[in-house]
Amino acid sequence: MAQFPWSVDGFAKVLVAVSDDDVREDLADALHARGVHVIAIGHAQTLHAAIRRAVEVGEPTFDLVIADARLDGCSPLHALSWARRQGFTARVVVVGPRRTHVDADSDRVDAFVASARRVLSWIGAARAEAA
Repeated sequence: MAQFPWSVDGFAKVLVAVSDDDVREDLADALHARGVHVIAIGHAQTLHAAIRRAVEVGEPTFDLVIADARLDGCSPLHALSWARRQGFTARVVVVGPRRTHVDADSDRVDAFVASARRVLSWIGAARAEAA
């Protein structure tokens, strides 16, 4: 099982784009508990608009994007791939199954792929280490 390549403690502003209301809320709550500013959205259209605004601002707007591979509306990878070509540098975690097409598709946006449970565990482990 691959380890997350970064510490959750390095992120101040995170965009969480997950369709499942419970999972999105759990991720946002866990990040809020770490003192992270979170923008939580549940649809691809909203993700696309947020990413486009971040690129237009031309400065790091988000430190991290956590996006559901099966986001309602369409794949978040289209918006993230476009943003990467525009110089978008935020770290990306794609919530989805490993060893599937999600891994291959995520490579084009330099994303780490993990289940929602693993992402929550990663955030929680950082909280436990800080206590």
